[in-house]
Amino acid sequence: MKGGILRIDIDGPAPGGAELCGIVSNYAIPPGNAFPGTNDGCDEILHYGLRNPWRFSFDAVSGELWIADVGQTDWEEVNQVPAAATGLNFAWPCLEGTHDFNPGAECTPPLTSPVIEYSHSEGNCSITGGYVYRGSRLPLQGRYLYGDWCSRRIWIATRAGDAWSSEEWAAAPGILNSLSSFGQDENCELYVADRNGQAVYRIDDTERLFADGYEARSCR
Repeated sequence: MKGGILRIDIDGPAPGGAELCGIVSNYAIPPGNAFPGTNDGCDEILHYGLRNPWRFSFDAVSGELWIADVGQTDWEEVNQVPAAATGLNFAWPCLEGTHDFNPGAECTPPLTSPVIEYSHSEGNCSITGGYVYRGSRLPLQGRYLYGDWCSRRIWIATRAGDAWSSEEWAAAPGILNSLSSFGQDENCELYVADRNGQAVYRIDDTERLFADGYEARSCR
């Protein structure tokens, strides 16, 4: 089973009420999707070869798409997609991260490799994708934050040329029971959701969601 990222134009007219991906659509297909008008896949698919994206976000400054993809057995991964890129194949199920998973599966080049991967060692089990930080409270401008559901670790990824490296964030909240999602407010400050703890925390100091003192502005 392969997953993908879909893209549709909700303001565009449907092409004569045609069926898209097996349903009668009321939207249009934007130019640049992976399989428009072919028998290879649904017209709605923008990128494919993913297993279980959780979650994806856009960089508020660069427009890059960041996709955290949950692995099957041993590896979790993060994919960085340039703003103008279309039709990328992220290689699942041939590869889990950069490692062979089902080499016999059809995986037609070119394949897109993750910029970040980590193993299930030390209690890790399932990636939770975050955001590129564009706020003003922390000295983390342009760095990508993500975490793991089971270990509750939060990592900070830093770009060096075309490569990315990650370090565990020492200030990550130690009271989390789970790390189910990240959020971003209008000031580009980040939050983390604790599903099992039934709470939302501001990521820099673990205060509750309702914090005062922000100057209202658009994240973009």
